[in-house]
Amino acid sequence: MKLGKFILLFAVAFLMLTGIAAVDAVVENKTVVASGHPDWSPAMYRDDGKIVGTAPEIVTKAFNSLGMQVDCKYTGSWIDVQELGKRGEIDVIVAAYNTSERHEYFLYSENPIMQDNISMFSTQNIIYQGPETFEEYCIAVSLGDSYGEKLDRFLASNRSVVTVYNNPMDAMDSLSKGNDVFLYSTASGNRILKENPMRYKYVKGEVITSLPFYVLVSKQSEYVAIMPRINEALKIYASK
Repeated sequence: MKLGKFILLFAVAFLMLTGIAAVDAVVENKTVVASGHPDWSPAMYRDDGKIVGTAPEIVTKAFNSLGMQVDCKYTGSWIDVQELGKRGEIDVIVAAYNTSERHEYFLYSENPIMQDNISMFSTQNIIYQGPETFEEYCIAVSLGDSYGEKLDRFLASNRSVVTVYNNPMDAMDSLSKGNDVFLYSTASGNRILKENPMRYKYVKGEVITSLPFYVLVSKQSEYVAIMPRINEALKIYASK
C-alpha cells in the first residue's frame, strides 16, 4: 500500500474514533434537563414539580436508551419554558408544534413523536371552515400558545378580535363575557369542562385541526452534538 493512501486511511479512522469518543463524552453520566407545557394533556402537564404525560415518557425512554437520565421538571408557564430553552437553561422541550420563530432557537427532531388535537370551545353553533371562519368572531387564546402556522398567522393579523389570557380557566370564562371562541388543547379543554360541568354547561368543544408534536433541543445545549443519535432514538419510542 502506498504511504499516502495509508496515511489517509489512518486519518479517517482516527477522526471516526475521536468523533465517537466526543459523542460518548457528551452523553456519559449526564442528566438532560427537560420541560414542557404545564397544561396540555395528555401530551404534557404539570404534576407538582414535574412535567408528565406521553411526550415526557417518549423523551425519557429515548434518552435513557442513549445512557442518559432525564429530569423533566415544571419550570413555569409555557412562555417561561420557551424562554428558558432559548437561553439554554433547559436542554429539551418535550413537545411543540413546528413554527418558524422557534427554529431560530431550537433544533427540531427529524420526525414528530405524536399527533395532537386542537379544539374551538364555544357556546355557539360555529361551523369551522378554516381560519377565515373566525373573521367575524371574538377569540380567546392562552398566553404563549401556538395553534399551527396557519392559525397563528390569522391571529397575528387580526389582533383586534383576539384577547390573550394568562390561564385557560380565565379564557374559558370569557365565553360568557363577550368572547365567541376559545382555542385550546382538545384534551385539556375537555378536562376543564368535565371538572366544571355547571360552570361551563353551555360550552361545547369541537376539534378543528390535528398537528404533529416535535421534540426541541435548545441550540445552546451541548446535546446538539448528538442530534442524529437523538433522532434515531426518538424514532424507536415515538407514539404510533
